[in-house]
Amino acid sequence: MFPPSKSISARALTANALAPTAAALTNLSDCDDTRHLDRAFSILSTSRHDYAKPLHIYIGDGAASMRFFLAAAASIPGTDVTVEGSRQLMSRPSLPLVDALRSLGADISLSDNAFHVRGKRLTGGATEVDTTISSQFVSALMLAAPQWERGLEIRFRTRPVSYPYITMTARVMEHFGVRVQLSENRVEVSPGGYAAPERYAVESDWSAASYLYELLSFSPGHEVRTTDLCAPGKSVQGDAACAALFSCLGVTTEFHDDGSALIRSGGPRKDYISVDMTDTPDLVPAFATACCGTGTRFEIRGIGHLRHKECDRLTALASELGKCGFALTTHTDALLWDGKIVPLSEGKITIDSHGDHRIAMSLAPLGLVIPCGLETDHPEVVNKSYPAYWDLLHAFTR
Repeated sequence: MFPPSKSISARALTANALAPTAAALTNLSDCDDTRHLDRAFSILSTSRHDYAKPLHIYIGDGAASMRFFLAAAASIPGTDVTVEGSRQLMSRPSLPLVDALRSLGADISLSDNAFHVRGKRLTGGATEVDTTISSQFVSALMLAAPQWERGLEIRFRTRPVSYPYITMTARVMEHFGVRVQLSENRVEVSPGGYAAPERYAVESDWSAASYLYELLSFSPGHEVRTTDLCAPGKSVQGDAACAALFSCLGVTTEFHDDGSALIRSGGPRKDYISVDMTDTPDLVPAFATACCGTGTRFEIRGIGHLRHKECDRLTALASELGKCGFALTTHTDALLWDGKIVPLSEGKITIDSHGDHRIAMSLAPLGLVIPCGLETDHPEVVNKSYPAYWDLLHAFTR
């Protein structure tokens, strides 16, 4: 029902690429971002014994793919590769990571809207990186660090945004034989390289599950049984908080010992929700839209870093939900709705996805509650993370 986790897949692919002997990865994500990263590492692997010819790799739209690959390639001696992404990706922040890698001796330059990397054995040690924009800068350094002579130490001046993704990185690395010490104010990665397990299974994606929870919030009396989801407390995904979050909107989840879960809608719902979602930014689009569709006033705080995703998601959500009749307010790091409704124009509403898969997937379910109906300008954008999304939506609504 749900796709494999794109986030776990990217980390497992990176660790696997740096390990002397690769693990058999099962339930690997089959989306554009993962395919580009997998292909990039495959090209690098097949060229390891012949670096006479510089490589050119296109990595698509994935920020994690770009950031993880840059750090890994910079840590492989002899690599000579130019890495380019889509125009949208190249406009997203990567310089904090590049600066941190350079401080550790990496040879990375940026020209003609592409990164040029010459890999070498890095000493490693202590460095700093901006943790207010993306946790992926920290994760990229962590994933490469086992290759470095002294490993890695980063002290956090402030708690990183999306902190559970750093925890996810540590847990995946530990499965690949690397010792990671992680606390609220620092991370240490031991040197010595990777020792991949024989097999590694990727969990199904809790971020993707948020769209089913959103659909259920609009459909009281429905229930879904699934064996796909790893229960909170067992999952390495911070977005397993999805179950508790949507319980505020009357969607309850029962996890059973056999690994199944029963998700029901129609429970009691709060009239107003105030929540800090610093740690779970990928759940914000579905949750904010579900609140609007169920008439639940809300204030979501701690989400300024959503302005640096595939688009400025705060502005995009306010704009597109505004088309649907919900007058939202944005602040520097918050999104609010006081229940104000504005009249809808006649005719079907066309949602501008802003080139962002999560904007498209979160807004589409509103077609269940808006009489005039919705359509999405670029439905193919969902291929970035969830190619079967429209199948889920059609199955639920037919």
